[in-house]
Amino acid sequence: MNALLLDIHYALRQLRKSPGFTGIAVLTLALGIGATTAMFSLVDGALFRALHYPHPEELVSVGVLAPIIDGEFLFAGNYLAWRRQQTPFSGFTSSSGVNDCDLTDDRPVRLTCAAVESTFLPTFGVQPMLGRNFASEEDRPDAPKVALLSYGLWQSRFAADRGVVGRTVSLDGNATRIVGVLPPDFEFPTLAHVGLVVPQALDESIVQRNQLGPVVRVYGRIKPGLNIETAAAQLQPLFRSFVESAPPPFRKVLRLQVRSIRDLQIHDSRLAAWLLLISALALLLVACANTANLAFAHSTGRRHELAVRSALGAGRLRLFQQRLTESSVLALLGCAAGCGLAYMLVSGLVSLAPGVIPRLLEARVDERALLVAVLLSIIAGLASGTIPALEKPSMQMLVATTAAETRRARLRQVLILVQVWMTVILLSGAFLFLRSLRNLQTQPLGMNTQHVVSAHLTLGQQKYPQAVQRLAFFEELERRLNQLPGIAAVALSDSLPPGEPARNMPLIALQAEGQAPLTPEQGMGGMVGWRSVTPDYFSVLGIPLVRGRAFTEEDRRAEPKATILNQALAQRLFPGENPLGKTIRIGGSDEPRLDPVTFTVVGVTSDTQNQGLGGKPGPEYYVVRRHTPDDVIFRYGPDSQRISIAVRSMLDPQTVAQETRDAVAQLDPTLPIQSATLTQTVSTLAARPRFSAALLTLFAIVGLLLAAAGIYGVVSLLVAQRTQEIAIRMALGAAPGSVMRMMVVQVAAYIALGALCGIFSSLLAARWVRALLFGIRPNDPLTLAGAAVALLAVALLAAWVPARRAANVDPMVALRYE
Repeated sequence: MNALLLDIHYALRQLRKSPGFTGIAVLTLALGIGATTAMFSLVDGALFRALHYPHPEELVSVGVLAPIIDGEFLFAGNYLAWRRQQTPFSGFTSSSGVNDCDLTDDRPVRLTCAAVESTFLPTFGVQPMLGRNFASEEDRPDAPKVALLSYGLWQSRFAADRGVVGRTVSLDGNATRIVGVLPPDFEFPTLAHVGLVVPQALDESIVQRNQLGPVVRVYGRIKPGLNIETAAAQLQPLFRSFVESAPPPFRKVLRLQVRSIRDLQIHDSRLAAWLLLISALALLLVACANTANLAFAHSTGRRHELAVRSALGAGRLRLFQQRLTESSVLALLGCAAGCGLAYMLVSGLVSLAPGVIPRLLEARVDERALLVAVLLSIIAGLASGTIPALEKPSMQMLVATTAAETRRARLRQVLILVQVWMTVILLSGAFLFLRSLRNLQTQPLGMNTQHVVSAHLTLGQQKYPQAVQRLAFFEELERRLNQLPGIAAVALSDSLPPGEPARNMPLIALQAEGQAPLTPEQGMGGMVGWRSVTPDYFSVLGIPLVRGRAFTEEDRRAEPKATILNQALAQRLFPGENPLGKTIRIGGSDEPRLDPVTFTVVGVTSDTQNQGLGGKPGPEYYVVRRHTPDDVIFRYGPDSQRISIAVRSMLDPQTVAQETRDAVAQLDPTLPIQSATLTQTVSTLAARPRFSAALLTLFAIVGLLLAAAGIYGVVSLLVAQRTQEIAIRMALGAAPGSVMRMMVVQVAAYIALGALCGIFSSLLAARWVRALLFGIRPNDPLTLAGAAVALLAVALLAAWVPARRAANVDPMVALRYE
């Protein structure tokens, strides 16, 4: 112990004597340790930290996969049957998902409400912090309205009043009694933000009536002793019954899915999280190699000291321990600085992109992150200090032999190779993601998002129970907005691209005039989106018509009903033909959600980016919002309560948003409304790829600078060690250019080999990042070549600067000095 304390004291004294070396080494390690610790803090909640439920490994999401709905699901009728017959779960519960809801008291606000079964909280092992869970008799269609508050809403809206339990509030116009408050660590299994939890209130009589009912998401807790595979196997008989009851076109595409709750939560972001963490580790490896090279250079100046200590009896192990202690002290200093850097990085990144990685808002540099930082510093200390410390100390060190110098030079050059290798990987990733982001943000959307403000509102079922009431409200709102000064045009729709998906149905549900219908054996034919819009929809969004005309006010009253197709659907339904004036019949036995309706095609629009920024534009048709409540949109009950508004105006967006809110308030002051420009919406959709590209670019730049610094240091050391040789060569007539080439060649081969290794590694990793890229192949040769060329250019520049200094050596001065 005393020897260790002496080593630490001596190490600190040595580091104080070399402030330049110490400062650069600590900064280098701090960059690697800080970046890796920050990335661990950001992804810890998603990848490693235990979920906020008792025995989370037992919790699974259960359902059927089908193209008509994202993610696994069951219809309520199927769920109720499965609940009675299933055997692998000790708890089996469901939710209708998370939807917008409004507190409509004196301070109206838009919230999100999760509708769940009364068994939901017990299945997940969650107890309310205040009050109680729903009673089973409250989870029925005709039961009095009750709700549970989230902890955040309880604090922000009700000032953490413990007497809130039993209070009645107005929720979507319904008198709703608060029965409890959820604990602060409660999270919905999909990680959706939830302000209130309300009873799902499934109508169990739909089983007797042989009806499907609404879509529900199903969760279960596997019995002890079983695993996911066993549970899925035991559900197969129920799944086969589901398939047999489905329409024939759907049967081929249905799949049973049982997966863990963690997989449900991070499935879309797992790859991105791992990519960022591995990139930070690559940067740490560059930093360790750089520090090892610095230690090599520093040890060159300490040969006399180490040789003398060896001559005085210090054994090789004792000197190895001393030098390893020095590198460990350096690493711990780097750890302290890295933790400070990690804290700043985490704070900044969370504020920049709060929703990019699951649980990112919970990211902290906590005790787990600090433990990781300490472990990283130990690894960094060993990695950067072991190789220099292995150099055999003896009196022979005072006379540098050619073999020994060659061995040391090769070790330093191998470290350069490692730095170049990792840096090319980081540069390749950064270039790929930057080009992907550019493609994503510059792709044609098929519409003009400039000068368009969008807004969204929902009419409560209690206050607006009839379709005719909702229809009157929306039409009056449209009229008032059109009369506002400075407003060019107003459109209403059930959803707006590119962020809001359209409703969809299988292609087999559409029968085009003069075309043979799809047969059940041919399957569904893919999915078709559809939107219900007002006549000015296309002019407001700037969607060009390629054939025919847009909707008119007359279409809102006239028969036959009009429809407009996008180009993708027109080519599918009427290949090689002019669809104008032809009819399509929508709905029927293969699309039970929609009664058969015949529409006449009056126009064809260009394709819009209707499936998010990363999706390929799909087939879509539009119907006009009619003036009567038999309009197709009003057959969907709750769907007719929600509306999206698009306003085109050259006025300031804030002014337009305020005028829209005022128009809504004049009709109903209790309705909250959300608004944003379409440009902001598009920017939000690109948040995740922009976040990944920014971080990878940052890591690549830091790695490039560290690699350049390492190359500069190695060539500078070579110049210093070979000053006499250079002077003799120049005295004998060697040209400065040949001297420069001689110095650069010393590292050029290792730089080139490192670049090739980096390109090869990038090609091997290509298939893993394919899903994260848009409009570019992961093995794009131009990108990989660009990364290698950028690295080689910077590396050769870093080598050229000290090599040029060597070429300017005055032979007489150098020989006299030597």
